[in-house]
Amino acid sequence: MSLFGTKLREDCLVAVNKLIESTVPELSKITGGSKTAIKNIVTGLEDVGVLVSRFIGRSKVYRINDRYPNVEELKALLHSIGMNRPEFLKQLGSLNLTPNNPA
Repeated sequence: MSLFGTKLREDCLVAVNKLIESTVPELSKITGGSKTAIKNIVTGLEDVGVLVSRFIGRSKVYRINDRYPNVEELKALLHSIGMNRPEFLKQLGSLNLTPNNPA
């Protein structure tokens, strides 16, 4: 069980927070979730305002909505969750993705 409903939803949020921006295929590769499941998650999070998206070429890229209420607290919580899951962060770092977050 996860604070965010499911482990997959939590993984998506932690990954987007760490990478700054990510696509459905990237999140699928990172989390091991199907592209359909990831698409449903990010669409739902976008519908409630947690995520926003934009197109870069033909790719739809998602990020945490900086206008979401208490966004800094949300980002800090997601960072803390990630720090308590070093295996997930290691997996994030080992994938061949374009890094948006040099930290």
